[in-house]
Order: sequence, then structure tokens, then C-alpha cells
Amino acid sequence: MVRQSQLVVDWLESIAKDEIGDFSDNTEYYAKSEYWENTLHTLKLRRSQYSSGFSRPLVTELDPDAPIRQKRPLADLDREDDTHLLKNLFNLI
Repeated sequence: MVRQSQLVVDWLESIAKDEIGDFSDNTEYYAKSEYWENTLHTLKLRRSQYSSGFSRPLVTELDPDAPIRQKRPLADLDREDDTHLLKNLFNLI
């Protein structure tokens, strides 16, 4: 029974390894100088243009808890980056 269970675990780990690929390739673009750079850029534009022409609410602070605490979204590209990062972290776990 233990041997069969170990075979199943080994099989699942091999599938996960094939699916993840080389993790260093997945993390290269997270080594940017700024995280959530699209949201930061939008916030800077809003500040310099006194919020004219922007109707979509975004977070006003860039800490990890801001989207949940403020109940406001990030810029679309930053949300995609976050989703990709979380998927990679989940695969590693």
C-alpha cells in the first residue's frame, strides 16, 4: 500500500515538474526595479494631471495589502502579473 502511494506521489511530482519547467525563466520578469509599475505610472499621471480624464478607481497606496484594504483594483497588467506570480508560487508549493 505504501509503495503504491509512493508511486502515485512520484508520478504527480513528475507531472508538476514538467508543467513548471525551469522556474528561473518564470521569475526573470519579477526582478524589475519596481513591482506594480503600471499602477505606479497611472498614479503618477493622475497626480500630475490632477485626476482629469481618469474615471476608474485604483489603489492609492502600493503595499501588498492595499487592494484588499482599499477594495480597489490594480492596473490590469499588474493584476495579470500578480496572477502569474501566484500561480508560479502555488506550483512550487
